[in-house]
Amino acid sequence: PIVRELGAINTISFTPNGNFATNTDAVAVEEILTRYKTEYKNIHLVLLGAGVMARVTMLVAKKLKLELVQLPRHSTSDLAQVDLNQYRKASAQN
Repeated sequence: PIVRELGAINTISFTPNGNFATNTDAVAVEEILTRYKTEYKNIHLVLLGAGVMARVTMLVAKKLKLELVQLPRHSTSDLAQVDLNQYRKASAQN
């Protein structure tokens, strides 16, 4: 399960059959990216950040076989300096 890979849970359900842990952020990201993958051909993701949500998104993107480039915010704090056109062109070629 993705919670093992992440090492992060945010919900624990107590049921008569035992406890169930999950990461609802991962569930939501997978639902959104699956829909985007269906709606947009040749989708290419540019991920801003390096925190837990970035890890969630990277794992889900890998699972869905989506292309992804990560730009950690600490190395690119001024997003005005980022040329997103280079990523748009790479996506258009696919």
